[in-house]
Order: sequence, then C-alpha cells, then structure tokens
Amino acid sequence: MKADFLDRRVRLNLAAYSSRLTDQQVDFVNPAFVSNTETVNAPEKRRLKGIEADLTLAPVRGLLLTGNYVYSDAPSTPVRNIFTGVIQAAGSAFTPKHAATFAVDYAFPAFSFGKLRTHIDFDTAGGYLPNGSVTALAKKTVLVNSRISLGEIDLAGSNLELSLWGKNLTNRTFNLVDVRVVGRNTITIYNDPRTYGVEARIRF
Repeated sequence: MKADFLDRRVRLNLAAYSSRLTDQQVDFVNPAFVSNTETVNAPEKRRLKGIEADLTLAPVRGLLLTGNYVYSDAPSTPVRNIFTGVIQAAGSAFTPKHAATFAVDYAFPAFSFGKLRTHIDFDTAGGYLPNGSVTALAKKTVLVNSRISLGEIDLAGSNLELSLWGKNLTNRTFNLVDVRVVGRNTITIYNDPRTYGVEARIRF
C-alpha cells in the first residue's frame, strides 16, 4: 500500500512478503582448527515472512522526517554440525527480527552562494547472523550518522558541492562477528569506530 495524506505532507508505504528458502548454506567452524570452515546445504525448507513500513513527514518547508521499520519472521532450521554431530539451529544471515531507521533532513533557504543541507540518522544495527554460521551473532546497538553539505556553488560554470560527514558519532563498539567454538577458541570482529571526512564534488 502506498498512500499520501494532508496535502502530501505525509506519506505511508506498507508492504508484506512471504518467501520460501531451500538449500540454505550453513557454515561450520572446525573446533580443532578455527581457520577451517566448512559450508553445507541444510536439507529442510523454510518459510520466511515479514512486514515493512515507511513513514515520511514534511511538516514545514525544508524539513523532512523519515522512519522505516522492518519485522522479519525467519524461524531457524535444525542442522547437524558436521564436526560435532550436534543438532544446532541455523538462522538467516542479515535478517534481524526488528530493524528501524529514523532520519531528519533540513534544507536551509538558499544563500546567494549556494544551498546548505543537513542530515542526521539513527540506525539499529546488529542482532543478526552476518553469515551462514550457526554460532556467529552480531550484537545490537544504535548508530548515529550525520552529514552537512553546501551545494550548488557556481564554479566557472560547474556545480560544486562540499560536504562534512561523520559515522558512528557516539563511537559505539559492538561485535559484527562473535564465533565461539569448543575450548578456548574465540573469533571476534568489531565494527568501525567513529569516522569522519570531507568530500568535494563537481558536476559539469
């Protein structure tokens, strides 16, 4: 469903899906040699379903508020570990049960030398399997990203845009992959720390 309300100041999009997954790839880490990973196909068929909602609000000129929410119902599949023989539950990669994003964009009135735009967003990250492994799980956290741009700057007939951006502004640390196997072996990969930079683009 796609709908506009209040003189197109409010937009709501809703979608539902259902799909079937067969021959899911699952990774198993050898407990004796953690650098050795074997991939197998799970014989069981799975049904995945979910809903997605997008909401956009434009309350005043130049201000745009957007939100996105996704719910996924992806039950795990029982798979026998080829190294230990134990039945384990394998989930779907990059499929968190709940995921949401909220963003604020504002375009200032045009200056004589260009247009200034700002953007900030809040994203839920983690809480999902980053691959087909049955033991790896990314932790869940909230990331804050921002960007400020000055564009439409006339430069000898070309269009110049200058931007300053930052990711993970709160410098949150969480694991993207956390694999624990038999014994004292642990493999952990963390997310990027706070990063920032500048960009310049010329359109001609």
